[in-house]
Amino acid sequence: MRPGSETTGKRSSLALPLLEVSHLSKAFPVRGGLLGRTIAHVRAVDDVSFVLHAGEVLAVVGESGSGKSTVAQLLMHLVSRDQGSIHLEGASVGAKDGITVRQLRRSMQIVFQDSYAALNPRLTVFETLVYGPRSNGASRHTSAMRAEKLLDEVGLDPARFAARYPHELSGGQRQRVNIARALSLDPRIIILDEAVSALDKSVEAQILNLLVTLKRELDLQYIFISHDLNVVEYISDRVMVMYLGTVVEQAATDAIFSRPRHPYTRALLTSKPTIDPRRRTTELPIQGEMPNPMSPPSGCRFRTRCPFADDVCAAQVPRTITVDQAANHQVACHMADPLSSHSRAAGMPA
Repeated sequence: MRPGSETTGKRSSLALPLLEVSHLSKAFPVRGGLLGRTIAHVRAVDDVSFVLHAGEVLAVVGESGSGKSTVAQLLMHLVSRDQGSIHLEGASVGAKDGITVRQLRRSMQIVFQDSYAALNPRLTVFETLVYGPRSNGASRHTSAMRAEKLLDEVGLDPARFAARYPHELSGGQRQRVNIARALSLDPRIIILDEAVSALDKSVEAQILNLLVTLKRELDLQYIFISHDLNVVEYISDRVMVMYLGTVVEQAATDAIFSRPRHPYTRALLTSKPTIDPRRRTTELPIQGEMPNPMSPPSGCRFRTRCPFADDVCAAQVPRTITVDQAANHQVACHMADPLSSHSRAAGMPA
């Protein structure tokens, strides 16, 4: 169980999801030639499905180019999806009988990695924080009171910081303002897209502790996108592992870190930084480069870098198999599928 959390993998598998994403897909056109015609598509997100339960922190991990940030943009409707559905508390987003994107954004907000680029350099901290409530009909007085309260909640003294501009703040202070802005509409879900990766370690720890406190006090749910597995292990309840636009494994955090079932997940965990000299990595955990997303490999997309690749890996897309019901542990690998023709179909070697 993670800090400030009251969920477990078993509870998550039984409770009604707060957010449910099904078969989400997005391909970006690549244009070329004299006429600028579409010559190919980058399949950034391909058939991604997951759920977020009340009280949870869901971490999304993977290498650069795996589709993590595109998933965040699709959830926030910053880019349009090609296929798939998004349900918030059972209501379909964008459907005629569902909820609008504007309503979705009142319940779900995002904090980006670049704390400076995410803020308007011409607005003071106070003006930044009152903009959201004012745009949604709150009075000037209510918005001002809300802005002061938010600054206090994220650890910034309103008297000192309300009149400052972004360039007058440190990186950690700017990210606290971004978190405060995300909270200004009282959302239930916060997407944190590499929100602490640009900070130094001491400031990162402060922001992580702030996030844990806010989650507990404000009853928040997080989708935490990160490449730092040490941070993921600390803060998350469940982990979703992505590779080249697809989900290869997802489970409760303890299950992922103690018994990963996909070769890619194992390689990621092997590459996790450690200060223990006895656990230094002497070989590259993953060989080769990630394939071109415009022409991904057939079958399993990880097969070109997988030491266990077999003929079936090139011929068939692996099914998603539940290998542990209690931890809701799902993996898309032929070795985990007892019905596949993989030579190691009984499972990963210990």
